[in-house]
Amino acid sequence: MHDLYMNFKPVEESEYPYFHVFINVNTRFACVYPVKTKKASEAYNTLTKFLKDNKCKKLISDAEAAFTSKQVLDTLKKLKIDVQINDEQNHKSLCIIDRFIRTIRDKHGSNTPISVNKMNKIINDYNNTVHSSLGYTPSEMQNDKRLEINYIIESIRKQNGIENAVDYKLHEGDYVRLIKEKVTNSMKLTKKRRTITKHYYIVGSVDKNRIVVSARDGSTKTVSRSDCVLIPKSTPLTQAKTIGDGSRGIIKKIVDYDPRNERYKVVYEDSPGYWYVSLRNIRAQFPNRITPLELEFFKTRT
Repeated sequence: MHDLYMNFKPVEESEYPYFHVFINVNTRFACVYPVKTKKASEAYNTLTKFLKDNKCKKLISDAEAAFTSKQVLDTLKKLKIDVQINDEQNHKSLCIIDRFIRTIRDKHGSNTPISVNKMNKIINDYNNTVHSSLGYTPSEMQNDKRLEINYIIESIRKQNGIENAVDYKLHEGDYVRLIKEKVTNSMKLTKKRRTITKHYYIVGSVDKNRIVVSARDGSTKTVSRSDCVLIPKSTPLTQAKTIGDGSRGIIKKIVDYDPRNERYKVVYEDSPGYWYVSLRNIRAQFPNRITPLELEFFKTRT
């Protein structure tokens, strides 16, 4: 996982307004790089430095513009590194790095900017302190693949237990409420807490962990299974009127593709005519993963 750490406004040239923070989901080993701006070019540079020193198969982040730029996504695609972008709706999936950033602030213990030297010391101390959920230091986990493999196996067992629960699997037509993040500001620090939507949504389609939910006006949004809370259809709640940033509905099929502007010509299930949808919107959280709809379309083109 990676994110931008917002430093307090620097007062000296030696201080940086941002740090690009990385943390290994399995080992909790952290790396941090100072950056001057939030530009995509800076994110590309620090990503390049990180990938030279670390093996990585997948990068998870929020929808920071620098992380979703064409330059960054194309480079990661060439390197065969999977990308997952979580918006504010499913930001809870970034809880590991959110907690780590809070740890940095707690260790700094001051409302003043963190210098590069101080940040490096904090990261070094963190990597060499026993992590309560691991029983080892992040450095030990990072340097001993057996420890990491054991952690992965245990995580898979826990996830299998969750997925095998009676009410875990969702089906078309199910009613769900969505878990979302409510952001508040206190003492110049951003805090998040989970809330649940007042209205329900109807599950339109299920593709493994991709759940398409719809509102009353037919607008849709792709979310993760962990964003959904299954509720009885006898609920007294009403269906949400719309999804503000959602699509027009459930896409039935793709009929054409324009590679110049990366747009698909599509047919929606309940809307007459043709519509144009960007590749980014088709793929939602996973901008570098081809979807079943795309695979079906390109098979007809060969």
